[in-house]
Amino acid sequence: MKRANKKFLAVALALAMVCARSATAMAAEAEKPLLGDGLPGNDPDTESAYVVGGYSEDAEVEVTLIVEAGDQFDAEYFEPTPDTAFTAAIAVVATERDGIAGISVQDVLLSANATPDCPVRFETKTVDMHETFAGTVTYNGLDRTTGNFGVDGWVFRVNDMFPVEAVSGGYIGTLIGDTPVNDDDIVYFYYDLPSGLNNDHPDVAAKFVRGEVTDVDGDNVTVQLQNCSIYIDAGLDPDMYVYAYSDVFANLNATLIDSDGKEFEATSDGNGTVTFIGNIAAGEAILKTDKVLRSLPDYDMLDGCLMEYTGAYCKVTIQ
Repeated sequence: MKRANKKFLAVALALAMVCARSATAMAAEAEKPLLGDGLPGNDPDTESAYVVGGYSEDAEVEVTLIVEAGDQFDAEYFEPTPDTAFTAAIAVVATERDGIAGISVQDVLLSANATPDCPVRFETKTVDMHETFAGTVTYNGLDRTTGNFGVDGWVFRVNDMFPVEAVSGGYIGTLIGDTPVNDDDIVYFYYDLPSGLNNDHPDVAAKFVRGEVTDVDGDNVTVQLQNCSIYIDAGLDPDMYVYAYSDVFANLNATLIDSDGKEFEATSDGNGTVTFIGNIAAGEAILKTDKVLRSLPDYDMLDGCLMEYTGAYCKVTIQ
């Protein structure tokens, strides 16, 4: 893309950044109740949000931390840095901080930072007197900083669900310092732009993927891939929507790791149904899928920087 066009798009995107904050900050700090059919009180089979509970009495928990992003955006030249997308799966032993009972998502990030061989480094910030996550993630020496395109930023899930707390009139998202974690949880951070770019791209939010076992027939295990998303509309007083899970309609590469540690690979059909064939052990398994980067040929300054589908990393039960 010519530099003049890059400057034009940069100005256009800057106009969209009025009053913008990272997606996590927007979700967690705004007192305005969330909207959408994924919130508690809707269909329990498709809800994508959960009300956080209290802290456990454990002083130490082991969790799996997933961190995922598309290609880095080069803010100097307004273009993607090719082949820098990544997915990192990290085993983290998180511990309580002195004087603070219970272990939160923030403690997971702080514990990851304190682990010498952790490939990811996190910058956490205090915003409006709250501990939130609106900063920078560093992987392989490259930074992913929030706010490049508007309300883009790092969002998180705990066990495939969006954490919320009840307030007058509904629910709001929780801060990382106010979201408890328990032993064996999966904490998933991914970079997202849960909004639109223009009339041609009104919604470029990443579809967060999970799987559910729908059938076990002898040695065959069938899983239905599902996806959900969040969305922030335009305006000075924007609403944020948390959408329910629905079936994926895409061919995604998937891996199933059974309770014996054996791996099985398959590709879903166009309806998001994937069948794994083999001597698959019963019990708790891990399902993984490949992420899919979003192609924006008419907006090549962002091509590959955003995800169309996150990679699933979730627990499924085979009976």
